[in-house]
Amino acid sequence: MPTGATARWWVWLWLLCLSWWCRPAHPQAWPESELHAPNAVWSLADVPPGAWSRTKLTQIAQRLDLAQPPRFEGDRPLNRLEFADWLQRILVGLEARIASEGAALPEPADLAVLERLRAEFQDELGGAADRLGSLETRLGAIEANLLSPVTKMDGSVVMGISGGVGCPGCTIFSGTAEETYPSAAALGDALGAVSIPIRAANTTFVSRTTLNLRTTFTGQDELRLRMRGVTGQDISAALAGIASGIGVLIFSGGPDNTSFDGSTVGININGTSSFTIDEIRYIFPLFSQNFRVFFGPRLEISEYLDANSFANNEELDFTGGLTTNSPLLTFVFFGPGLGFDWDISETFSLRGIYLSTNAGAATGDARRDVNPFGAPYGGYGAGGLFGGESSLLGEFEVRPGPAASVKLQFGQLNEQGGIVDTLTLPETIQNTVTQSLGVNFEWSIIPAFAIFGRYGWGTTAVYPVASIDEQFTAISLNTWQLGFTLPNLGGDGNALGFTVAQPLRVFSGSAVGLVGPGLTSSLVPSGTERDYVVYYRHMLTDRLSLTPILQFIEQPVNSSRSNGLAVGILRAVFSF
Repeated sequence: MPTGATARWWVWLWLLCLSWWCRPAHPQAWPESELHAPNAVWSLADVPPGAWSRTKLTQIAQRLDLAQPPRFEGDRPLNRLEFADWLQRILVGLEARIASEGAALPEPADLAVLERLRAEFQDELGGAADRLGSLETRLGAIEANLLSPVTKMDGSVVMGISGGVGCPGCTIFSGTAEETYPSAAALGDALGAVSIPIRAANTTFVSRTTLNLRTTFTGQDELRLRMRGVTGQDISAALAGIASGIGVLIFSGGPDNTSFDGSTVGININGTSSFTIDEIRYIFPLFSQNFRVFFGPRLEISEYLDANSFANNEELDFTGGLTTNSPLLTFVFFGPGLGFDWDISETFSLRGIYLSTNAGAATGDARRDVNPFGAPYGGYGAGGLFGGESSLLGEFEVRPGPAASVKLQFGQLNEQGGIVDTLTLPETIQNTVTQSLGVNFEWSIIPAFAIFGRYGWGTTAVYPVASIDEQFTAISLNTWQLGFTLPNLGGDGNALGFTVAQPLRVFSGSAVGLVGPGLTSSLVPSGTERDYVVYYRHMLTDRLSLTPILQFIEQPVNSSRSNGLAVGILRAVFSF
């Protein structure tokens, strides 16, 4: 009879033989569908925690916020297939970084490490190469986007053809009968209007080119310089005031020969355009990745507030300024300023921004008071960072689920010499203060159907020049938008979208003495414009789309005397 020690040896030998004969043909964690015919795990050397390859890949993953190593009980070594799978996920993450905005990219030293690991683990990667393609191609694509180890460039070109159709002899009523009181869309024909034949508008070709330079200094921050140039005018330049006066095509030129997106002054109509830096901003995390601060000499407000997955990008969905943002809450599109973006939790976020349109004016209002050398002058409060035209906005977002979002908004607009650009009278109006409330929502009811909308309401207090007799009551305005989208209809990236929107419109308010001594004039227009827009985006490739768009405008420029008109648009977008 064997001794106790001898019996233990027999048991160990029996267990070893049993584990050999009962081993799986392939390790359960690595099915053949994921790694084609891998080498058996037990024939491979492990990658211990202190190994050079594991240390370097961990550093790259942490620095670029990519896939972390597999989690196991304790800190045991990884077998080579486990390590290869981790490397594969790193490469997939880098592939996504190429197309993403604001993402930190690897440094040349990182690329050298990844190339060395690819060569070392090429046998284990095996079938993964079928999905990823060669590492050289992936790294080459990344390097092609790097102007320097910290800077990448991307951009787009959007082209559009647009034209309007109306009945024979049809007209719209826009502006005012008196040049002394020029007005914009929200006031409509309240102070009179002149008729404009719809057929006066030509079919036109417009284009906008955008280049972005993105630089990171820490891997978590981003300095962005955006350069843009616009050429050509859309129908809104001839029929001033339609679509809230901010463009059927926001990437085209308007009646004042400035692009609706604010990027280009002096629009050319022969295909050429000036190229300007139209946005500069720096964003970085403060205290944590969930709290980000941004500032710059020229910010675009829609990048941070009033965003909507289905109605916020003129290159992807609707093309007009009315249908991509609230014309009341985001009235000031650009300007020097600062703000923050705080993801409080997975359910709540809080954002705020302050913009000052003429923050660079040392004195006076740069829009109207300039000396012979072009420098603004005037009294305190007519310019500078805290004077002149400025906008303060806050937004609280609630996400009741992964497919729904509701944004509650508040805004205050301070303006010199005008009322939300509806009535510009610098000789009569000293300044105005408009306070507004808004809501922005979206809900993907199912992956193939989503609804969205906006509503904005505001009231304006008018402060006339002390030496004049004109007086104003409080003026109330509103605007709204509702729509739906069918994402991926007919293929990945395609979409069918529809929206109906009411431009900014005065619905309460009056002025005394504006049209004559002691006479009271209502500032409420006779009609209510509504814009109906439908588009279908077809992705020819992942970087080229073609989109036909049809827009029908009812009672243009908020005048009941205006005839309706239809606008046809064909948009092509090239992304690179």
